[in-house]
Amino acid sequence: MDPISSDDLVLHTLHNWNSSLAEKFGGDVLILRAPMRPGVDDRVRLEIEGIKESKGRSQGKLMVSVETTGGGSLKRSKELSVYFGNTIGLSSS
Repeated sequence: MDPISSDDLVLHTLHNWNSSLAEKFGGDVLILRAPMRPGVDDRVRLEIEGIKESKGRSQGKLMVSVETTGGGSLKRSKELSVYFGNTIGLSSS
């Protein structure tokens, strides 16, 4: 049997917490805690598109929590806000 790495343990724990939140809220959950560096908005968009296109995986609702850890650009935060608003049919200001 292969030893369990700390990365495996952390990923397993995060997966379980995410699944638990998704079940409690009745939808998909995306949590982002990172600096708003170049490419972060594109990566989030790709992940959301993957959830939307995934048959049987998407639950029809998406709960999003974004926490910036400092650094990066306020512009990227705004772009994500606009994208989330457009994705779910709300306007963002």
